[in-house]
Amino acid sequence: MNESEIKREICEFLDTFSDILIFTVTQPKRTKYTSKFMRRGWPDIYGSLRGRGFFIEIKTPEGTLSLEQHKLLETAKMQGNITCVATSIHDVKLALKL
Repeated sequence: MNESEIKREICEFLDTFSDILIFTVTQPKRTKYTSKFMRRGWPDIYGSLRGRGFFIEIKTPEGTLSLEQHKLLETAKMQGNITCVATSIHDVKLALKL
């Protein structure tokens, strides 16, 4: 599975819960206009579960986090949010305790 397929599976799973707000990032083609507005390292899926924020970065089992991704997830975690590097729905279930 590639990252897009994993992301779609996870979003479809999360969408079955009525108490979760889900937002996803679709990376536009970078131009001189979009690049300064897109923060590097922003996670693929973010949202809220029962009033608590969560940030999910999707990776294939072989994938690795960039330095920007790692820093953003650490900052989000220090602020009390749930963070997760997910290679499957199982990782999301564990992180969100679903």
